[in-house]
Amino acid sequence: MRSVVFAWLATATCLSHATETVKATLFEGQSGALYEYTLLKDRTGTTDTWSSRYQDTSGQDFARETTTMNDGRLVDYRLSLPQQAESAEIHWDGKTLTLRYTRAGKTEQATETWEQAPIVGSQLVNTIVRHAEQLQAGTPLEVRFIVAERLETLGFRLSAVKDSPPEQAVYEFKPSNFFIRQIVDPIRVTLDKKTNRVLSIEGRSFLKKKAGTSWEPIVGRMVFLP
Repeated sequence: MRSVVFAWLATATCLSHATETVKATLFEGQSGALYEYTLLKDRTGTTDTWSSRYQDTSGQDFARETTTMNDGRLVDYRLSLPQQAESAEIHWDGKTLTLRYTRAGKTEQATETWEQAPIVGSQLVNTIVRHAEQLQAGTPLEVRFIVAERLETLGFRLSAVKDSPPEQAVYEFKPSNFFIRQIVDPIRVTLDKKTNRVLSIEGRSFLKKKAGTSWEPIVGRMVFLP
């Protein structure tokens, strides 16, 4: 139901253009690696384009994402799930959010209207970093989180976890609605307190694993390379 997300090893190329590459491994429970994650972040002026891919243990692409933002706000999002034959397209024009999802060759569409920019999973860490001072001061952040396969947004709350390890900052991302919280566990994001580099993300992912003839959601842990 949610996507998982990232942070960075930056390599600046000039004042107006910069790129950085991020790598991580997704584990489930005590099992071995399920997916290897690579993210390329490209910034030109105020426009960020993030291209990511998840590869399974055989080296095949399981998921590809492209997220486009302007001043940190979502503009476009594209998701391709080649092994499931599913895909998503999302566009926000500053007011109207258009969501399209294709499965089994059929595309469905929905729209919502929001003044505040909604976010997708790939923006989660960036959203935390942008609001770290507010969160560390004890004030939660309410956001609209896009659930692509359900063609809707849900209210979610970001908050800092008290009593985090001394050198780490831990944040929780959970549904704002009391009843949804009873069935959906929070996502935990751990950052290096000094550098804001993401260390790990734990919780349910939009990624799935094959179980017989069906696909099951993964509740796992993404560990990022230093």
